[in-house]
Amino acid sequence: MLRNALLPTVTVPATQRGYMIGGLVVVETLFHYQGIGSLIYNAAKAKDFPMLEAGVLTIGVIYTAANLIADALYVVLNPRLRTGGAR
Repeated sequence: MLRNALLPTVTVPATQRGYMIGGLVVVETLFHYQGIGSLIYNAAKAKDFPMLEAGVLTIGVIYTAANLIADALYVVLNPRLRTGGAR
């Protein structure tokens, strides 16, 4: 029963990671922190497209990696999701 209960526990933090990283722009701009969010904001204001693309790509890679790790944990926690050869 515990393995079935762990699946939503893995899913929610992985998908929320994208919202947390997206919220960095607002928090870092509001409180004047230096980070990737303020870097993206300053690049957008200065129309520095290569830096803006790099920041957005970095956030996209982090979000994709978090979802990939969550999917890998799904297979470990729920053996019914494993796919094998033809039976």
